[in-house]
Amino acid sequence: MKIEKITNSHIIQSINNSFPALFLALNLASICLLINNFSSSLLASKICLLIITLLPCFIAVVLSFYLTNRIEYCLFAFIILIITKQNNIISAYLIAIVLYYLNYIFEKYLLNYHFIKDLPKFVEDSVKKIILILSLIVITFIALQIKINLNWLSLFDLPITCILIIFLYCLLFYFGYHPALLLAFLGPIQLLFLSENIQAALLNLPLEHLFTHGTMSAFANMSGTGVTIGIVLLSKKLTPGSLKAAWFGVNENVIFGLPVTKNKKAFLPFVIGGTILGSFPFVLMALGYLNKPIFDAPYLGIFIEGFLVNFDYRSIIVNLIQIGGSLLFWKFLYREN
Repeated sequence: MKIEKITNSHIIQSINNSFPALFLALNLASICLLINNFSSSLLASKICLLIITLLPCFIAVVLSFYLTNRIEYCLFAFIILIITKQNNIISAYLIAIVLYYLNYIFEKYLLNYHFIKDLPKFVEDSVKKIILILSLIVITFIALQIKINLNWLSLFDLPITCILIIFLYCLLFYFGYHPALLLAFLGPIQLLFLSENIQAALLNLPLEHLFTHGTMSAFANMSGTGVTIGIVLLSKKLTPGSLKAAWFGVNENVIFGLPVTKNKKAFLPFVIGGTILGSFPFVLMALGYLNKPIFDAPYLGIFIEGFLVNFDYRSIIVNLIQIGGSLLFWKFLYREN
């Protein structure tokens, strides 16, 4: 129940709801990068660099809107980010969340609080606005003093970290919880890593990051969390529609319909097998046998999605190996009644 309560919290849902707009902006940057690579377009490279530079501001504005549903807080977030020069994605998220709590306190406690009896309403409203403005100034001053160290994020580029995250994804689904909770915490890191990869590619520098939303979708969750394409092809219980859904990375009907959740027979092929099959592409990227990501293309289908993530034909071979491995795991480690 605690996990469900956290997953359904307003902040988690707002962060998850903001991702489509943010990934769309990054995909536009990726498209400009590709245009520049094929035609050496100065305009495309400038647009790409502009999107990457303004991405933290865009994140602060979009997330503030989803959190507070008020335009003025979007403006506050933008101004604070510019003044404090905290031009990174993590700071953008933190500023938006702090403003959400400020708005929450203001609306719940201050808005209906009466300072002095019979005080004219316009005077009281003015005092409350002054308090709000002073609070924003204090937040800005505090943000100016804080220097966020992002070096610890390099841990997410280690293959062992990716393996643990994929294992946790599978384990949550196995116990009946949707891993959307993890996306709210990992999504900002994935956005940061993809934006830095795009910028590095634009400047002809080596790509550093392998943990992005695109690689998780194309490889770790190929045919859905746990790489369940094998049981879809083998099972007589699942409908033909399950194959179409799996092809586009959707497997909730398998997880809850077979079911996989809390099914002891499915633990090995789903949790252990899914972790092995989902994580080995990250090991290949770390070793240099597979290109690192510069694009996010979720739910475009097996092979297509894998290729578009890094524009490496070897991604198609990796997906074929995953399909074969999934068939073997489910064939020999699972028995239907």
